[in-house]
Amino acid sequence: MSTGKTESPLAVQIILAEFTALRQEISDRSTAQYTLVSLNLTAISAFGGFALSNEHYRILLLLLPILSPAMGMLYFDHAINIGHIGHYIGQELRVACDVASQGTNPSGYERVVRGYERKRWGRVVFGIPTLLMFAGIPAGALIYLMWHLEATWMWLLWALGAGLVLSFLASWCIFLYQPFRQPSAIEAKSC
Repeated sequence: MSTGKTESPLAVQIILAEFTALRQEISDRSTAQYTLVSLNLTAISAFGGFALSNEHYRILLLLLPILSPAMGMLYFDHAINIGHIGHYIGQELRVACDVASQGTNPSGYERVVRGYERKRWGRVVFGIPTLLMFAGIPAGALIYLMWHLEATWMWLLWALGAGLVLSFLASWCIFLYQPFRQPSAIEAKSC
């Protein structure tokens, strides 16, 4: 990016504008994640409440294994994109800002965050509620419903829900263990 000449203050302003826009996107995606969690908890409460209050509404539990894992995968989509944006900020924009500001850029936040993500205990502790919310409760509904389904269409919905729960479990495992597979480029450059 640099030609060896001193970069202009305009270059720093452009980099900071991009940084600000990307941090806003992270904020928006985080808000969307909280919304998905709220919607999921509302659906679990509503459908679970109806199903437990009257056996005629028991079939509503079939919606949980379809809705919850789907919302969980959207939750992880936001998390993965937040990670990509953070990686871009930490690797690309930080270098560009260092060059444009002639090495006076003190920002190292993304490198620090990547270090926290690699702490196994914290990752697992915070991953368990996500697992329970988006897959555990729906799996419990599937198990409960196995003895109460009669029509073929109910079994088809059950199978769809089971497939979505398994898909969520696969994405949960990938998300949970992704930071441990290889050091990020940010960490490799800082060593």
